[in-house]
Amino acid sequence: MSEEYNKETEEEVLREADESELHSILYGGEYSEYKEDIDLSDIEKEENEKKLNLSTFEEDTYEKDEKKASYTSTKSKKLMIAVLGGVFVLLIALYFILGPSGFDVFGFKETEETPIVYTTGEVKGAGKDNWLIFEHVERTNIQSIEVHNDHGTYTAYYNPQSDKFYFLGAETLSYDEELFSYLVVSAGYTVFTDRLPKGQRSDDLSEYGLSPDDNPAYFILTTRQGKTHKLYIGNSTLDEGRYYVMYEGRDIVYVLESSIETTLLGDVRDILTPVLTFPVPSGSNDYYTRIPEIYITLDKDEPYVYIEYTKDDTATQDTFGVTIPYMLRYPENVPASTEQVTSLFQYIINIQVDELLEYGICYEKEELDPETGEIYIEEEVKPEILLKYGITDAEKALIYTYEGYPSIVYFSAKQTDKDGHDFYYAWSPVVGILAKVSSDKVPFLNWSKVDFMEKALFNAHIDKVGKLELTDKTQSSQHFVFELTGKGDDLQVYESVSGKYLKPTGKTESGKSDVYNFRQFYKSALYMEAGNTVDEPETKTLIAEVKMTTKNEYEMTYEFFAYSDQRCYYTINGEGRFYIKRAAVQKLFADAQRLLDGKDINAESEY
Repeated sequence: MSEEYNKETEEEVLREADESELHSILYGGEYSEYKEDIDLSDIEKEENEKKLNLSTFEEDTYEKDEKKASYTSTKSKKLMIAVLGGVFVLLIALYFILGPSGFDVFGFKETEETPIVYTTGEVKGAGKDNWLIFEHVERTNIQSIEVHNDHGTYTAYYNPQSDKFYFLGAETLSYDEELFSYLVVSAGYTVFTDRLPKGQRSDDLSEYGLSPDDNPAYFILTTRQGKTHKLYIGNSTLDEGRYYVMYEGRDIVYVLESSIETTLLGDVRDILTPVLTFPVPSGSNDYYTRIPEIYITLDKDEPYVYIEYTKDDTATQDTFGVTIPYMLRYPENVPASTEQVTSLFQYIINIQVDELLEYGICYEKEELDPETGEIYIEEEVKPEILLKYGITDAEKALIYTYEGYPSIVYFSAKQTDKDGHDFYYAWSPVVGILAKVSSDKVPFLNWSKVDFMEKALFNAHIDKVGKLELTDKTQSSQHFVFELTGKGDDLQVYESVSGKYLKPTGKTESGKSDVYNFRQFYKSALYMEAGNTVDEPETKTLIAEVKMTTKNEYEMTYEFFAYSDQRCYYTINGEGRFYIKRAAVQKLFADAQRLLDGKDINAESEY
């Protein structure tokens, strides 16, 4: 009976353990579902009684409990795996059953965005989300871009004959190609970032700066097929990063990016490259031979400073016998300073402009040629342009030709800006612009006339001189006439007043030849340098006269008048604007006397 009892007891314990384990798995703990309705003290009492009843079998029960626990653990793991496996199979089945049917229950299926479709003329752009207000018009299909903004009005247009773009009224000006490309893109590729049709925006267009009373900026793009697109540009958005715009004929407000601020809303003068004179290719040094003459007025009512290229002038070379690229034909017919003319070219070729103020400043005007009686067209500057800047008339001018192309630039009186910098208003009827030019960019406007001259009064090569006559008009009444024959080492000089021959065999007090000494005397004459301009004296007292006659009979007469104790006013062939040191004239006569006396002459000495 004991064995039967033990067997029945063991089966009952195992059965209760199995039921307890299963309940724990299904409901989260033993009796957890009912624990609110059970008195836990009764359960504990019942468990204690069971332990007392089984105490005589304690050793066997402990071994059996270990077997029971091992069995229960294995069974629970198998049950858990079975449950999880079933759930996984169920999920897979649901995915294949419901997924392809369109019910994305578990979020595995990618959602396709509904494409945006506009029906009022907008066009899909190249990017994923790019939409254009109108179809993309590429540069190759643009005929013109007409812009109206706060800076004014301008039009860029295509000329098929030259296959180039120009700006109306500024055809002679070049422009920044990169900035022009930005303008083309802004006008022809209008990508909008927002779209506000009626009903989704305010009915008051003034809130966008797009009502007629706002006088908004606008541009008109015309294709080469004649189709036009007109777009009004209003205020910037609140973030100031974009602009409100409207396409003519559509009741829709669009938003464009801020790039139009420097293009369609920008100043065309930032695109144009201002030039005042005919452009000479950079790196070119042949302008010396291609500019035959230059006129410069330094004062409003004064005549021209006239400089002429004479390197190929054989008459000038025969007369003076030196390499003189330029002659100053006015106010005196004397060689121009090679150094100064070279410097002049550096300034007048492609004058550097500080700021372009106006373009298209001229209008065509009919004029009558009094000599031929023919009517011709002349470019005249609009009077209102000059008045706008307080210019009543031109004060100075620069005129020259390059390869037959004229360059004419007029300058106002010197101005001073708020920062104290001096500048000129400069305008050109040939190029048709008015610009601001710093005074340091055109320093030649402040040069005196003598600055353009070769400083030496006498410039003829000694081999070209036929006669040199010096007459002192003061009480000393010195008079010298030197007649020159031969040249080089065969040079001979005869002083006709004294009847003295200066031969290569003649000797000075130090043993030098007479001809060498005469060359030092002539060098003294070459060292006589002109000073600045002076006003012509009301009463002139002639103190000396020098006449130089070349071997080809060209004569130049220099007259020296008393001006002060230190200076003489002098003229060349009756024309004068300059002074010279009185001591230089005195030295010339003193050296002439030393020459006849056989004394050594020092050309570098002051007297």
